[in-house]
Amino acid sequence: MDEDYADDTEYDEATNDALDTATRLFREPTEQERALLKIMQDWADKASGQRDSKVRQLIEWLKAHLKPGGKWGQERVIIFTEYRATQHWLQEVLASEGFTTGDRLLTMYGGMDPELREEVKAAFQAAPDISPVRILLATDAASEGLDFQNFCSRLIHLMLSVL
Repeated sequence: MDEDYADDTEYDEATNDALDTATRLFREPTEQERALLKIMQDWADKASGQRDSKVRQLIEWLKAHLKPGGKWGQERVIIFTEYRATQHWLQEVLASEGFTTGDRLLTMYGGMDPELREEVKAAFQAAPDISPVRILLATDAASEGLDFQNFCSRLIHLMLSVL
């Protein structure tokens, strides 16, 4: 699992295969283990709804630089995440904060349809008065060989583990 994957789908499949193989080696949990797992699941469910300090700071930064005074400005940002799961989670968080309405946020990831990838690139590279996109949420796999400097000078690499 330490290999680098250019295609997030291949990474997800390799991860699932490894988990399936490892799972076959385990026995059924005891009643006591099930009770402990239930407690841990309840705790995890409660904790997953809470935002950590990095995400709180990101949201504050986005509000200050992309939506000063609550109105969208001309600034753009690329936010890189390492994993597709983190990208999905962060997109949900940003949606709950109102950053995805009006085609303001697009995603890019390794293994995405090349035609869709080109559409995302074109929208993000178009002038801010032509394209409403202000946030590009991309996995690391989407970062290689792309030049988005025409109308974007801000980049954030968010290192989180969301599983």
